[in-house]
Amino acid sequence: MWIFKRVTLGSPTVVLASPPPGFIEVRKFLHVVTAFNAGTDNNLSFGYTGSQQAFGTNTSVATTGRKSVTDGTASGYNATARVITAYYTQSGSAASTGEAIVGVELVRAS
Repeated sequence: MWIFKRVTLGSPTVVLASPPPGFIEVRKFLHVVTAFNAGTDNNLSFGYTGSQQAFGTNTSVATTGRKSVTDGTASGYNATARVITAYYTQSGSAASTGEAIVGVELVRAS
């Protein structure tokens, strides 16, 4: 099952899903609609509280288009329930624009 949401400056942290124990995170989707324009760094990652890059490591969102997300250490099978969240982080001068569509594909392990 795919789940999609939007990350914006007004909503820089977005919960995608809260799957039960025994789920498999298959892949992520990231498409930047409007580039994020903070002064130094503009990154988006997939993770959970305490481990913001557990499912997908920092990916630059400073340019538009579809992005390739590198798997984090928790990608794949998870015996523990997690709240999968997309996190936008910035540094330098504050961003004034930015919007991305994010998604995660999950299946339940039998």
